[in-house]
Amino acid sequence: NDNDTYLIYDDCNDNDVTAFPGASEICYDNIDNNCDGQVDENCGAATSVYLTYNSGYDLYEDANQGGTTVDICVGLSDPDPVIATTVDLQVSNASVALDGIDIQTFGTQSVAFPAGDDTEQCFTITVIDDSDAEGIEDLIIELANVSGGNSAMISTTSGLGVEHYIGVSDDD
Repeated sequence: NDNDTYLIYDDCNDNDVTAFPGASEICYDNIDNNCDGQVDENCGAATSVYLTYNSGYDLYEDANQGGTTVDICVGLSDPDPVIATTVDLQVSNASVALDGIDIQTFGTQSVAFPAGDDTEQCFTITVIDDSDAEGIEDLIIELANVSGGNSAMISTTSGLGVEHYIGVSDDD
């Protein structure tokens, strides 16, 4: 069926061209590619990228308009010793606080972790004062577009962050 040259009685998955006896295991695809009865064997731990909050702040915090700064830090676990990992830190489309109006202009930041390096990287956002009476607005910073590492992914592990919420309080 999959045209991988193996007959249906020899092939462990005749509907997948990547699965046949002797195939190389493709890590983190959740398929037994080499038909040995094991899924993703010998792959090691996947590289995980996450927002940290062990540097003295929560993943939700309040910030008053008028020069308040907020540090957003990105962490990495299980870095690949040979392949660098990159991820974007960006303002979410779900944010109500506006880039360039409620916060100092914050374009998407590309965060690059060199191969084998899991040193936390931090960025500072300045909450600025505008003249609009607005109440509290949420600014959401999120991770996106992870690549490299050992099949790098954005972590969804409990206690680690994918988004950082900042409640911007109006002072007008």
